[in-house]
Amino acid sequence: MKNIFEAIEHKPVQIVVGLFIFHIVITCMMFWLANSIFLSHLHNGQGFWHFAKDSSLYHEEAIYIKNILNQGNWSNWDFSSIFNHPHVTWIAFVYWLFEEETPLLFEAVNSVTWVTSVVLIYIATRIICGPNVRVASFAVLFLFFPSILLSSTQLLKDPFYVLGICFVIFGWAAIFREHSNLKGALAIIIGFLLITSIRSYVTYIVFSIFLICTLVFLIRKKIAAVPALLMLMGISVISFQYNFFGSLPALPEKKSLTSHEVTKRSTDNTGEESTSSFGDIALSLWRAAGEHSIENLNHKDGALKEKLHLKQIELLKNNNFSGASGYINFLNKGIAIRLSIMRYGFSEVNGSANSKIDEMVQFMNIRELFSYFPRALQIGFLSPFPPLWVTPGTETGHIGRTIAGFETLIMYFIWVGFFSAVFMRMHILKPLAPVLIFSGVIIVLLGFVVPNVGAIYRMRQGLLIPFFMMGVYGLSLLLPQIKSAMSKYGRPNSL
Repeated sequence: MKNIFEAIEHKPVQIVVGLFIFHIVITCMMFWLANSIFLSHLHNGQGFWHFAKDSSLYHEEAIYIKNILNQGNWSNWDFSSIFNHPHVTWIAFVYWLFEEETPLLFEAVNSVTWVTSVVLIYIATRIICGPNVRVASFAVLFLFFPSILLSSTQLLKDPFYVLGICFVIFGWAAIFREHSNLKGALAIIIGFLLITSIRSYVTYIVFSIFLICTLVFLIRKKIAAVPALLMLMGISVISFQYNFFGSLPALPEKKSLTSHEVTKRSTDNTGEESTSSFGDIALSLWRAAGEHSIENLNHKDGALKEKLHLKQIELLKNNNFSGASGYINFLNKGIAIRLSIMRYGFSEVNGSANSKIDEMVQFMNIRELFSYFPRALQIGFLSPFPPLWVTPGTETGHIGRTIAGFETLIMYFIWVGFFSAVFMRMHILKPLAPVLIFSGVIIVLLGFVVPNVGAIYRMRQGLLIPFFMMGVYGLSLLLPQIKSAMSKYGRPNSL
């Protein structure tokens, strides 16, 4: 083991070449198996695995684009507006370049994507946690998890999302260092572009968190102004390209009122809120926060779920709000009900999956949202739970569930290390604070919106990387203390 760490330290070029060879070999093995009779229940025998079934869709889209390129139509290079899958353009380019429609050829891109992710995390860990080769080496093992590694051998978009997260992790680590802060700013911009191009719905969240954290760091003089402002300019341009402000819930429209309506509304507001005591106002806000409340967490009636969904759509059409309680009602509809509608859509898409969880849960107001928060936290960070580790999955069978169980068990130990790092070296988390906050928020939202453990497991993979890094570092701090305590109390008493 010592020789391996020495090689990583003193022969970085050879290690990187070895990583490329390793990934290419794994990809070739996966492609050969997917075209063979072996493990036929996990693939279609035509090169595509069931756990990566979207690859077949991207393959067909790439062939369509390749045929257009063969006709000499290069004027519209970006076909992402047609298919809403930006990486398909690059699959098509590889097919066009080699004049062959074989998924294996995309390894020319996939290998670079995966190896770059490994290198970025290794360097970022060295920057944040110090020149400890062991910690940095173990930190990159997350990218060797079977679920991550095997996904990176397919035509999926997830590896690019993971690469984007690795870029922002490296970027925030580097932007705190004076001699590399411009590189850090550029890395954050590149990572932000990758993340938002693959999953545009997180643009508003990432932009807001990065903006707030940057302003806090500037006020506290933790980072230099020039690279920070350049970074903010870059992510702002990307954000407005996606017009993410237009996707936010619209505020209720103001309409002109007659004098009678104005007088009546003024009287109503005065009677209900303006002249009320603080306790009365708080009670009215509490009631508003629980409006349209439902008792359905343990309900199994599918017809009720459909009725609630239709009721939610109807409620969203009513935008008549006034006063503080009206604002609470607006939050009920703008947040709780919208999240519930998204949850309903996911449950319909994944209706045939056998890893559904809390399928009947829906939210009608803020109070129900808050009451479900601990459960969303539990599902987002700790699922799949042990009972699912030994049951067959819809797409992956027993093999996939066993792999997921093994990876989740490792993450349980990593969480111990993460909280150890928080209590023992909290200051070291500062450079990763923006990424940790962003990842944590998205993971919790997945717990709210996605009633399927398998889907959550796939969608949160890259988001766990910063927690894994800090968890490994925390374990490196914790284990020596455990050994010291065991040695101390295990020593026989001397007479």
